[in-house]
Amino acid sequence: ETVTWDMQIKLNGGEPFMSESYLRIMRWIADHPDSPVTLEIATNGSTLITNTELIHGMVQHISSFRVSFDAATEVTYQQIRRGGNWNHLLKNARHLASIRSKNLFRFQSDFLVQADKYREIPQYVDLASDIGFDVIAAQRIWNWGTRSEAEHRLVDVLDPSHPDNPQAIEIGRAHV
Repeated sequence: ETVTWDMQIKLNGGEPFMSESYLRIMRWIADHPDSPVTLEIATNGSTLITNTELIHGMVQHISSFRVSFDAATEVTYQQIRRGGNWNHLLKNARHLASIRSKNLFRFQSDFLVQADKYREIPQYVDLASDIGFDVIAAQRIWNWGTRSEAEHRLVDVLDPSHPDNPQAIEIGRAHV
């Protein structure tokens, strides 16, 4: 009797291409092209070009690739991703878009909506569309214990009690 199986693996939480554990999984998948594995990958986009060979090796297994932008401008990106390189992110995202154009996986860009950047949503949508993302997602920010509840309430513009909530909702509905 033959047993068949399918497995879906979600690689997210941090940067998968910088995690030795995740890299071992990805290398195994790349080395086993006939394995019944599908991948969903969430990345901050910082290491895509340097991992081109690995991505090509496992591309037939990728069902979804999500890139977290969290900004629409270099200034905002530098504030959110200290030490990040905006131009490097754009180059990596466009590179992944070129791989995506030859393969069929869902290509999504994520944007955490916060009080200090929700007004950038129209620019973000234009940028993500220009790069070639299939899905453009604006997501509510959650407090993962990195700030006090009071601090979180100041940035969570999608909380109905936030004073800028009506404007943020209006911008989101008009553009996402």
